This record gives sequence, C-alpha cells and structure tokens, in this order.
Amino acid sequence: MYDGGLHVTIGGYRLWGRDGNGCEWLANNVTNLWNGAGTTHEHSVKVRSDGWFANRSSRLGRTFSIEGSVVAPTYQAFLASRDLLLAAIPLSQGEMVHDLFGVPRLFLVRQDSGEILFTSKGELAWDFSIPLVSLTPYSFDAGSGVSGSTGLPSTTGGLTYPYTFGGSGTHYGFLEHTVSGQVSLTNTGSAPTPVHMRVDGPVSGPMITHQPSGRILALDVALGVGHYAEFNSLDRQVLIDGTDPARGKVIRRGWSEALPGENEWQFSADHYDPGARLSIDFRSAYL
Repeated sequence: MYDGGLHVTIGGYRLWGRDGNGCEWLANNVTNLWNGAGTTHEHSVKVRSDGWFANRSSRLGRTFSIEGSVVAPTYQAFLASRDLLLAAIPLSQGEMVHDLFGVPRLFLVRQDSGEILFTSKGELAWDFSIPLVSLTPYSFDAGSGVSGSTGLPSTTGGLTYPYTFGGSGTHYGFLEHTVSGQVSLTNTGSAPTPVHMRVDGPVSGPMITHQPSGRILALDVALGVGHYAEFNSLDRQVLIDGTDPARGKVIRRGWSEALPGENEWQFSADHYDPGARLSIDFRSAYL
C-alpha cells in the first residue's frame, strides 16, 4: 500500500509497511493532529458595565484518532499482528511519533476511553481506528533531545611564580581554570517543555536555580559516590537512586520548564566536591 509519506508509530509499533507477520499497515490519517488545543476559558456578563468577566485560562490536552488499514496474508497473521498492536498501545503515558515528509514529531499519549476498532473491508483486509488522548497540549522533537552537564562552580590555578635567570627577572604563571556550575541550553520550539534533571554524588544539599524564571529546587540530603537524585518536571517527581521518593527531603519545590529560547540552570551545594555533577535533558516543544 502507498503511504503517501505518512509514517506513524505508536508505542514503538510501526503502522506503515510490512511487519514480521507479513501484514501490510497503512495509517492514512491522524485526526486533530494539526489542530491547536482548547482552553479552560470561561466568561460571564458584567452586570453594571459593558463587556464580560473572564477567568485566567490555560491550555487543555488533546485527543487524536489514528485511522488506517491493514491487509494480511492469512487470518492467523492478522490475529498475531493485532495482538502486537493492542499490546503496544499505552494505557499510561507512552509515545506516538508522526513523521510526514521527514519531519518527525513526538506526542505523549495514552489510549482514550473509546474502543479500538477493526472493521472488515473484505477478504483479509481491515480498517482500524485507535482513540488516543494527550494530557499535554504540546508536541515534541522526536530526535535525541537537548542535553548538557556541569560540576559545581570552582576556580583552580591562576598562581604566578617569580624566576630569575641571567640577572633578569621573569614570572611564570599557571592559567586559571574555571568550572561555571551552569548548564545553558536552548529550547528551539515555541512552547515550554518539561525537563529531566539528575544530580550525581558525592554532594550535600544540592540546589538547582533556573533562569530566567528564578525557580529553585533544593534537597536536604547527602548523596554519596554512586548515588543520585532525579527531578522530572513532567510529573513533579523526585526520586533517589531511581526508585525511592524523596519524601521530606525536598525543601524548595520551584519546578522549572525549558522556556522557548535560552535557558540556564545553576548548580550549587552546601560544600564543594569535584565529583558532584548536574545533568539536564529535554526535548524542544511546539504548540
């Protein structure tokens, strides 16, 4: 089947071309893909003057439906591929990648409340429809993302020593080496995007300050060598060593997102340790 340049992947399962069971997939449409998200806007009539009152509105999530066809060599092959597709569709947060004419965009989705439909279209051919919902109004770059890291701020070197040879005085110096303690990254998209941050020990009392928002995340914890803390602004979760929630250890909860344009995260702690490390990564986001 001719796909017209549209390639859709849901939960890692490709809905184009021939799969391992010999079934040919074609996703020919994703409804609402190019629509903008709605908002929480409400307004009411002013009683003693012209116009309306309005609330402070924000963007809602989005709904999609992947629509297409599948042609199978045998009924058994169709059933096997159908099972693989159903298992790939996420019930909690997963990924849908939409690639049209070589421009891939990633959407964070899960199955919506409706049924996944397969409608027979003749011998060994079916149309399908997959209802999805995204809790965020944004799409994201589908590539490897943006990342950077830094140690704690420090300055070393910069010493100058006098040395005399042949009656003339000469000074020899060591260049100063500075570690900024900052990570500067650019969100090339048009929307704020969630950020994943990781602090690796040894470090005591790590603190992360985002600019230009000025928001601060800080932990009252000492992390030894081989231990780390993760901050995920998408679900507002802090984990120690990847599994243990940091209950009672978060003393400042200034969650930041990567705003469109240049962003900077400043890393500090109670004491300097050369092994401490802050790593930042995110995907640029679009309205």
